[in-house]
Amino acid sequence: MLSIKTEYNIPRECFNDVIGLMKETNPAGNLIPSDLYRTKKLVSKLGLTATKIDCCINGCMLYYKDDAAEVTCHICNAPRFKQNSGKQRRPKKDVPYSRLFYLPIIPRLSDSYASMSSAGHMRWHKEKIKKMMFFLIHQMLKHENILIECILHFLLNPAT
Repeated sequence: MLSIKTEYNIPRECFNDVIGLMKETNPAGNLIPSDLYRTKKLVSKLGLTATKIDCCINGCMLYYKDDAAEVTCHICNAPRFKQNSGKQRRPKKDVPYSRLFYLPIIPRLSDSYASMSSAGHMRWHKEKIKKMMFFLIHQMLKHENILIECILHFLLNPAT
């Protein structure tokens, strides 16, 4: 549901109404969260931490590691942050023009391999594909063998 909210840019009130409708239409005692806040709180327990990385508005470079302190792009000289209006009492934080969210794959893979039910599916290519390929090659050679025997039979028997 959260992915649909982000993909279609659904406002919080609309999301809360849809979740409320889902909660009402399902049987009593269901575990559907009642609003966006509780949904995000539930998802945060999964431990999928995202690293926010600023990037150039034109997609030229990432402001990451050695370039994290830069304020302009090395390639196109575009500014990293949006301009702040100078009439505020408190200066606002610098807001980047563009940002990406990096989800590290290693913790997700280690969690997948930790589960015995999904670990077998993750090793399928290594364990099962080899047997399947040997079977297919054997079937091809077996049919090829029959074909070769038929050709030899016709070549060696001039009467046919």
